[in-house]
Amino acid sequence: MIETVKIVKKKRFKAFSMYLREDGIMNTVFEDNILITMEDTSGALNWVESLGGEKYLNLFEGGYNTDFDPFVREYASSADENNYTIADAIVTSTLSLNMVAKFYIQFNKPHMPTKVFKSRDEAIQWLLSFK
Repeated sequence: MIETVKIVKKKRFKAFSMYLREDGIMNTVFEDNILITMEDTSGALNWVESLGGEKYLNLFEGGYNTDFDPFVREYASSADENNYTIADAIVTSTLSLNMVAKFYIQFNKPHMPTKVFKSRDEAIQWLLSFK
C-alpha cells in the first residue's frame, strides 16, 4: 500500500525522528543501535507540548537493536506522567525488538491501549480505530 498522508510537522532528535501526520498520528522512527533514555524522552515531550499539548495516536517504529532504559518504559506506561497519548502502536522489525515490546506490555502494563505489530499498515489501521 502506498501512503499519501501529509506530514504536518517534523522534528529530528539524536535517537529518533518524529513526524506529525495530518491524520493525527505521531510517528516516531528510532535510530539503529541506540538506547533511548529519559533525556531523549524529555526532548520529545517538550516538542509535543510546544505543538499545543494535544493527545496523539502514537506509531513507534523500532530500529535495529533499539533498546529502552527501564525508566523510559516505566514513564511511558504511566497514567500520571504520559499526558499526550491516546493509544500506542509499536511496529517491530526484529525478533529482539518484538521481545522487548511484548515484555514492556506484560511487565509495565501500559495504562493506555498498546499493541505490537509486525505490519506498519495494520498498526495504522488499529490506531485510526481510536478516532
